Amino acid sequence: MITVTLPGLTLTNDPSRTGATLTALEGWYDSVGPRLDVVEYDHGHGAYDQDPVYDSPRSITVAGHLTVFSSTAVFELQRTVMALKALGGFQVAVTDPLGVLTATVRVGGRIEFDVVDEEGEAVFEIPLFARDPRKYGPEVIASTGLASTAGGLTFPLGSTRIDPFFPSDSLYPSDTLFPSGDI
Repeated sequence: MITVTLPGLTLTNDPSRTGATLTALEGWYDSVGPRLDVVEYDHGHGAYDQDPVYDSPRSITVAGHLTVFSSTAVFELQRTVMALKALGGFQVAVTDPLGVLTATVRVGGRIEFDVVDEEGEAVFEIPLFARDPRKYGPEVIASTGLASTAGGLTFPLGSTRIDPFFPSDSLYPSDTLFPSGDI
């Protein structure tokens, strides 16, 4: 089972579920092509590419179907789906049997929303554009802990005053460094 979470909308590809369901998720599991900058050899066969090689942006299409027995639910879903266009950049999360992956996306084209039956059936397609084609796992927040006496740091830090040490018998007499005697 795959679940796609958008702001204000969660879609699952469970056919036994009523309400909004996921019917297609294109581009999420596909590979993105490289953005090659190729230079032809002047006097030979082939070409060479410039390092580093970057990936192209990712195009994702989320398609869904709504089956309910309420005309207001159709228009509520239409309003929610169309509101995604105004958000600018937002997070999309895809949960599959291996876990959750997220990407920052924006609506990358015209949202298609067709009301099949005003009594509770609609189909929609949301084109998404991810500038960064990589997908990220869940955010990890970890603490390094506080300094302790067993860890090698003394708390509070700087509790013992250490004055700098200047030896009186330096290698250079003061009159060779500053001949005029001004320091």
